[in-house]
Amino acid sequence: MKKTRSPFLNEPPQKLMRRFIYNYAATVSIGKCQASPSFNIDRALHFIRTNECFEFLTDKWYEQLDNGDLAGAYSVYDDDYYVTDLWNCFKQLSRKYLRNISTIPITDEQKPLTEILNSTQSVVDIGCGIGFTTSSLKQLFPLAKVYGTNLKDTKQWEWCRKMAKDYDWKLVTGVKEIEQKSGLVFASEYFEHILNPIEHVQEIVHEIEPKCFVIANAFNTRSIGHFTEYRHQGTTIPQDKISRQFNSSLSELGYVKLKTEFWNGRPNIWMEK
Repeated sequence: MKKTRSPFLNEPPQKLMRRFIYNYAATVSIGKCQASPSFNIDRALHFIRTNECFEFLTDKWYEQLDNGDLAGAYSVYDDDYYVTDLWNCFKQLSRKYLRNISTIPITDEQKPLTEILNSTQSVVDIGCGIGFTTSSLKQLFPLAKVYGTNLKDTKQWEWCRKMAKDYDWKLVTGVKEIEQKSGLVFASEYFEHILNPIEHVQEIVHEIEPKCFVIANAFNTRSIGHFTEYRHQGTTIPQDKISRQFNSSLSELGYVKLKTEFWNGRPNIWMEK
């Protein structure tokens, strides 16, 4: 199996986690969240180990949704310790997906996706979290212009500004700021955070015309930022129905899902026909 060159993918997770938390605490201006007035490294490490902050913010998200307060629900993204969930998502999910696309051959092509798209000029990590995935994509696709999208005026935005500078990629607020087209879009645990995911993927295709999507959705799960009902063209779609319609929309947009040997079929690879 071919090894990737990214330290974010090969370094032992515990070592990487500790360096990240200490650097994050030193870099980001935090302490503005009323629920947690100061950022404590030991507290952050505790939340990473126990998932207590994830559970607290998940409950807060759904409580605000049930009250019809969408703005209040979105405030979870700027909690001081939301970053601990972003770390866990990278460690448990995105890191594995990046290894899959860089080491495991696509069934019909007999080579990994990174080799299939080795000459791509554009890579977009949509919803880039703490920027570790984006930085890894830059190392996996060194010839490409790499972008990461994130929420401005959040603490992770400030951190990602540093990551973008250090690892040579561009931080933007959305796909309308992306110049290159016909590249790769990487979306790990992203579309389930969008109330209108079908319209949003249509917008992405319209704006940057990707050649390939790497997508790992988990619509039918309870988590921070996941909706119980989604919307499409003025209609409401239950959480357990949206995944099928989302996939159908990708097919209608001109993409075909490639066969892979990835465990549990994740991530999905959608290639332009």
